[in-house]
Amino acid sequence: MLEKKTIELKITGPLQAANALRDARRFLRAAGVPAADIVESLDAKRRYILWYPAVKATADKVKKSLLPVVHPSLNITVRSLRSADWQTKWQKDFKPFYLTASARVVPLWFRNKIAPAPGDIVIDPGMAFGTGLHPTTHAMANFIASAKGACKEFLDVGTGTGILSIVAARNGAKKIWAVDISKDSVTAARRNFRLNRCRCDHAAAVDFEHFSRPGTFDFVAANVLVNPLIAWRDKLVARVRPGGYLAVSGIWHETAPHFRRHYGSADIIPVAEVKKDGWVAILYRRALPVGSARKGATPCSR
Repeated sequence: MLEKKTIELKITGPLQAANALRDARRFLRAAGVPAADIVESLDAKRRYILWYPAVKATADKVKKSLLPVVHPSLNITVRSLRSADWQTKWQKDFKPFYLTASARVVPLWFRNKIAPAPGDIVIDPGMAFGTGLHPTTHAMANFIASAKGACKEFLDVGTGTGILSIVAARNGAKKIWAVDISKDSVTAARRNFRLNRCRCDHAAAVDFEHFSRPGTFDFVAANVLVNPLIAWRDKLVARVRPGGYLAVSGIWHETAPHFRRHYGSADIIPVAEVKKDGWVAILYRRALPVGSARKGATPCSR
């Protein structure tokens, strides 16, 4: 059997080239690349934009269209990755870092190379995205940490590697449900739950549109993209207990006004917002019935 290959288009720039990378992302979108397929990452020295099309000819065509318009500080490459290359790529680019003030993310292959710390979260990405390096994941993790003690029941929509569910568990969540449309993501999340001794009551590969678990949660986190966030608006809000929290991210700054129009109503109240590298994350609290009150942590803007 032939080994399965993945095509990678990578745009690389120095850390100070955030604006140039942001422009390159817009050029990718103009070339027809769906926003959901664009991955952003960084390490200690460089920033990256990654895209994985089905065939190399498509990547070559897009690269040709980008070369005349992107900033000269950026480099564009196209290559074929074997499954083993994919794993090597993650291991090369993914190093320990602090996701929140108390949670350090440690790649599995670094676990025996550094001294352990009490807040370590060990992550094996597998074929899933969600290492915590993206600004949206960072913002969501800090929203969860700021609600410590107020998220006993947690729903993670678009779980990826499961990293936000693990942060929730470290901050008091006792019941966790995690869903993602990608089977690879759910497989990775389950593995990371085991690595971190994190109990997840239910992890499933399912479109949230078809998520049928009854009941509500203290904290719902949806780190996806703006279009599904808008499409799922009522269903997401309905999953939040009165007085509970809804954290949403994956909102590109240019689409934020459109997003806010859909989320602007009396049933949810914005309590914090984070903007970083062109991405927006917002924390809402579901309104309590008139005349009632609920104790709990009140997250702060970061």
